[in-house]
Amino acid sequence: MQFASGQSYAQQNNQHLYSQDLSYYAPTAQVETLEVNGQQLSLLRHDADTASVKGLALLISDFSRPSASNLHQLSKRLNRAGWQTLIIPAPVTLELTNLDLSQEQADRQQQLANSFRKGEFVDQQAAEQLEQTFLSQMQTINQSVNQPSGFRLVIAQGMSAAWLAKIYQEKKLPAPDALVAIGPYFPQWQLNQQLGEMLAGMTAPVLDLYSNSDNNWVTSTSERRRIEAQKAFKVHYRQRLVAGFASNATEPSGFISREITGWVKSMGW
Repeated sequence: MQFASGQSYAQQNNQHLYSQDLSYYAPTAQVETLEVNGQQLSLLRHDADTASVKGLALLISDFSRPSASNLHQLSKRLNRAGWQTLIIPAPVTLELTNLDLSQEQADRQQQLANSFRKGEFVDQQAAEQLEQTFLSQMQTINQSVNQPSGFRLVIAQGMSAAWLAKIYQEKKLPAPDALVAIGPYFPQWQLNQQLGEMLAGMTAPVLDLYSNSDNNWVTSTSERRRIEAQKAFKVHYRQRLVAGFASNATEPSGFISREITGWVKSMGW
């Protein structure tokens, strides 16, 4: 089956899934559209339900979940707690980086994109390519998104959380006021082993949430992440176990929102 401009079936399917999100949630949200690497990216902004606004919370879904539907319940709870929220779909993946490809190159791109979504092992070259694509997207968002007065809180899932930790730790982007990492992991062994040092080395406070139902990439480094934070004397690092559910599922949004609101209150926000 052929697609125009080398567009893959998975790419069209991702766009369809997010379009479904938009059609369902857009009536209660402001839709903002940005152009990233020649592609249109739609974001959903929800206003706070309170007179006093704490700031802006950016909710970024995992690469393995092209639909951002599991973030909407969390967004609603944060709106009630005084946060304006901006929901950002799964980052533009490898299949979008080069559209003029031979069939062999297109197949390779598709294989790598599928691996990322499934949380499977990828090589160093593919990991570097993904980081650059994600960095480009986040730079555009950082420069273009309107920030209300108050704090900027970034809440990211899975691979998105891990890449942001690396990007912030290396100062390739200005760090937010705080990062909530939900089930963070790299699907690449060397990088995953360094994740604890990346989180500990960030200047921003970190709330590290994970579940025993998360994949092995997440659970295998949970203790190391905690130990690295202790070694670095990272004062505002907190790690909590989300019991009973995978941390990126819809169901624990109540638990996660309480953890977030309790954590930011402990920092005087």
